[in-house]
Amino acid sequence: MHINRAFHFDFLNKLADKYPDKVPEEMVEDYVLRWCEEHSVSPAYIGFSSGEHSLFLDANLKYLEEHELIKTGRSLPTRISSHGNQSTPFRLSTKDAHITAKGLDFLLNDGGLSAILNTVTVKFDVGNIRELVEAGLLTANVPEEKQGALMKAIREAPGTMLQTAVTKMVEKGMSDPVGTAKAVAGLFGIMW
Repeated sequence: MHINRAFHFDFLNKLADKYPDKVPEEMVEDYVLRWCEEHSVSPAYIGFSSGEHSLFLDANLKYLEEHELIKTGRSLPTRISSHGNQSTPFRLSTKDAHITAKGLDFLLNDGGLSAILNTVTVKFDVGNIRELVEAGLLTANVPEEKQGALMKAIREAPGTMLQTAVTKMVEKGMSDPVGTAKAVAGLFGIMW
């Protein structure tokens, strides 16, 4: 496999340093040659000594572009088989390479604006929370003598107490309905 994470990280950082500008092809090639030197990788392995990119560079740039972390000046060509297992060599364009917003978010490792923009906020009013708590506790086989007091306490509870009840239910999980009912009942001072 020719995929190299160190190359990805270093290359993305190089493009990020130039953001929002596009990086000319000559600058990309110069960077790749310096990367080879720093990592003791033969430029022949990368493909520059022959004037053609190697599978290493083609694979890594294509991989980054497929994941929408970079864009190049033109779309990536497909390797075409010509004679059996042999492939027609091609030169992958690094013309006007640049990092994308997704690439920057990847480097920042904080989810970026996508994490903010793709966040779903669910809002419940007190009535919805009350119904949710009641429905959850009804499946818990609460003893008859405690059920009435618990439902009355839930109907009369302020919103903050119900919010705490929902938190307890989530923490305990509905996989243990009896334990959940006991935890919520404990909030209202009802023990069994």
